[in-house]
Amino acid sequence: MTLSSEIIVGTSRLRPIRIEVTTGGVVAELSGAGLLPLIDATFDGDARVELWTAGRAPRAMTVTGIAMRG
Repeated sequence: MTLSSEIIVGTSRLRPIRIEVTTGGVVAELSGAGLLPLIDATFDGDARVELWTAGRAPRAMTVTGIAMRG
């Protein structure tokens, strides 16, 4: 299932290119400047990361991996 959602990292709103629901959570595809707040939050460890999906309450997320290409 593909969702129309936003990822909130601290005070930044990120619009992923794609979000896919998996058995273990979600996989979000981000590009360009949208990726930087997530990388910063992951390494600093102090920013809150939430998934906002239409019709659902915000869901706290933990970043468990980042794959980069290009």
